[in-house]
Amino acid sequence: MRGQGRLIAGVFLAAVALGVALSLTRPSNGRVAQAPSPTITVPPAPTSTATAEPTPTDTVSPTSTVSLVPSPSPSEERPTNTLTTASTETTTPAETATPTTEPAPPTSPPATRWPTAGPSTGGLVVGGIDFAASSQPLTIAYPTDWDRADWLTLEQVGILLSDATGESLRIFDDIGSWRPGHRIFVYADGPTGVPILSIHDGYWARQPLEAEPLRALIEGTVASPYAMATIEANLERLQGHPLVFGQSDQEARLVVRRAVRMDAETTSAYLYRPAYLSERFPDGEVTSDTLIVMICSARQPNEPNETFPARFLLLLGLEGG
Repeated sequence: MRGQGRLIAGVFLAAVALGVALSLTRPSNGRVAQAPSPTITVPPAPTSTATAEPTPTDTVSPTSTVSLVPSPSPSEERPTNTLTTASTETTTPAETATPTTEPAPPTSPPATRWPTAGPSTGGLVVGGIDFAASSQPLTIAYPTDWDRADWLTLEQVGILLSDATGESLRIFDDIGSWRPGHRIFVYADGPTGVPILSIHDGYWARQPLEAEPLRALIEGTVASPYAMATIEANLERLQGHPLVFGQSDQEARLVVRRAVRMDAETTSAYLYRPAYLSERFPDGEVTSDTLIVMICSARQPNEPNETFPARFLLLLGLEGG
């Protein structure tokens, strides 16, 4: 996604489905949207889920998933042409339109299993951090202002690695079951094999979620986000912004190399392709020393009337790389 080397040939849409759900689906339990796409399932292509900022009376939540993002469109009725015989003096075939209802697509595509990536396979490891090591929680830290004066540090961040059953994604979406605490959903980008991290933003029980300060830095409040011209300028400004990942005795300092916004229409198109997010970046930019972070983006005036219909994708690379 955000080099390339086509993903391991034998691997097929695995966590993609899961990532899709992850990144591209939203939790059904009323939380804020987030990216969100990703054992690691793959070749394929994702949410994050979040909810608007808290009000005195409401509890907000996030949107997730590759983890990938918008919910499937409702079923539509389309006319289907069928031939019937009209009885007149001379029986001639007449064409009439009979509406048929197509079933709504599933919330996520069927998943295929992809072998777990880890240190032994060289998969999902960036800067010595193994994003496939579910038993080894992370520390994540990043500045919450443009001057990089104030930093947010998240301790004991649990890794929910995409699996063939979708259990990790279910846990990721069920924010209330693990708060307080921190969780991210991880899967592999299909074409490149780099890690995709879906991180919740927005609020839950009036508390900001893991990526909320970062989202707010880019686009302002959920209820009244900046105009797209300002958001685009901030995405440019975000280049070089650091994020530091720690795991056991390892630490990796990465910086934003490129940041893009997938609008609501593009996000919907990736619902079934969460493991192909590297396509959103120029050829050659997604290399083995990079990873992709997906978080939710608040609604623009021309987008569907939901809290987080779009996604932000951040391509991070090792500092100095």
